[in-house]
Amino acid sequence: MRQSLPVDHMIEQRLAQMDSADGPAGSGLLAFYFDWDRHRPWAPDGHVHPGFELSMVLSGAIHLRFAEEDFSCQQGEVWLSGLWEPHEWQIERPGTTSISLLFSPRLLAALAEDGPLHLELFAEPLRHHRRPAEVGQRDLLLAFGHDVRREILRQAPFWESMLRLDLLRILGELARSDGPSELPAGRRARQHRVTGLDRIVPALRLVQQSPTRRITAEEAARACALSRSQFNRIFRSTIGLGYAGYSMRVRLAAAARDLLHTDNTLDVIAGDHGFADVSHLIKAFSRQYRCTPGAYRERRWSGMQDGAAAAPPGPAQA
Repeated sequence: MRQSLPVDHMIEQRLAQMDSADGPAGSGLLAFYFDWDRHRPWAPDGHVHPGFELSMVLSGAIHLRFAEEDFSCQQGEVWLSGLWEPHEWQIERPGTTSISLLFSPRLLAALAEDGPLHLELFAEPLRHHRRPAEVGQRDLLLAFGHDVRREILRQAPFWESMLRLDLLRILGELARSDGPSELPAGRRARQHRVTGLDRIVPALRLVQQSPTRRITAEEAARACALSRSQFNRIFRSTIGLGYAGYSMRVRLAAAARDLLHTDNTLDVIAGDHGFADVSHLIKAFSRQYRCTPGAYRERRWSGMQDGAAAAPPGPAQA
């Protein structure tokens, strides 16, 4: 399980750079292709990262486990993972291949301007992580997925633009069968969402870069050059979640990552992530993940150290 931690850190750093005003130019999209017979075919593994993830099985099958959902994802089906949402997966059979697209909060806002987006991007953990494809839809989604795979492997001129186009095609096809968008309708609402995100990016960055302490709403508002009332209003209308809830989710996700990847005691983890004491951590953690930290660590990772394999060698990314 611990071998995946450097991958999480790489994703975290790349997405933070893409969302930073002084960071390198980029699409805000990380793209991965995996041939699981070559990488880590049988050992269970897991990730926690700040990117919103959309992945598709191109062949074979992958078993996914979230806090309250456990399912098998088959060829042509998609799974989603929210920001900072721990998830565990295991390959079910030989010949399994998949693609994963991870995109930053800034790109999510841009996608909302491009058209209706049906995903609950920043809200509480997704109610349904698996998007099963209908019989007639599966071939079309697989064609889009193989287009993504080809762009990742070839990296021809304008490949990032092609990746973004393929992503929009996949989202559009999913939206067609998944009901109306849950985001505000109308160009004015979408434009407000983009503008709002720009105004609170300093607070998002401050929270994500400081998961070991509690950043107060006053401190976050000052970083955005806003009054506290303005900040709270813009933050909730843009993110769909109050600042206190978002900040708590980031610190709990960092604590969950420590439970997965370290042997630190609950006392140490509580102190490292800005909780008053162990009881405060247990109460908040149980509310978010529906189990205690100890049960989370034991249930999700018992027996996995013996089967953990090496991390996959350098997947391509946009």
